[in-house]
Amino acid sequence: MEQTVEEFFHGFRQEMLADAEAGSTYQLEAFMDSVSNELVETGFVEGFEHCHYRAPKGMRVDGYWFNDEGAVDIFIADFDCRRELETLTRTDVDAIFKRVMNFFEASLDGSLEPDVTTPEYGLVRQIADRRAAIRQVNFFLVSERVLSDRFQAFPDNTIGGIRATHHIWDIARFQRQLAAAG
Repeated sequence: MEQTVEEFFHGFRQEMLADAEAGSTYQLEAFMDSVSNELVETGFVEGFEHCHYRAPKGMRVDGYWFNDEGAVDIFIADFDCRRELETLTRTDVDAIFKRVMNFFEASLDGSLEPDVTTPEYGLVRQIADRRAAIRQVNFFLVSERVLSDRFQAFPDNTIGGIRATHHIWDIARFQRQLAAAG
């Protein structure tokens, strides 16, 4: 019998919590490891580097990857170690993507200047330094929630003249991906 999304969520959550405890890492880091490993293994992305950054000005990023074709993948997590499966709404998606797009735009235009000793400093510098070579930015929203049935798609756009695509990986999409691969 096929597993429900609810059952998958609880199993995924238990495995992620066990990984966090075994590796003495934060739950968010264990979540990002789980989802990024799946995305790399299935070929949706080439790689992943952790870079957790939250700014009071409504900016956030949780990871990134630069490829050789002039694209950068930027990841943002919708993760709160929820105990029950919740719905990811259009309003949530809009707000989450806005935070990561604000980060990218501020990195591009040089208005974001994090402390040189922080992990995000390297990412901000790379975005600014590679600006001329970046032809596309791919935003990945990875969520422990299930996307609302009413949600259609987040439109692609441009930021600072760079083409931007938006990809949502909710818990149901991870379940479908693992079932297809399994």
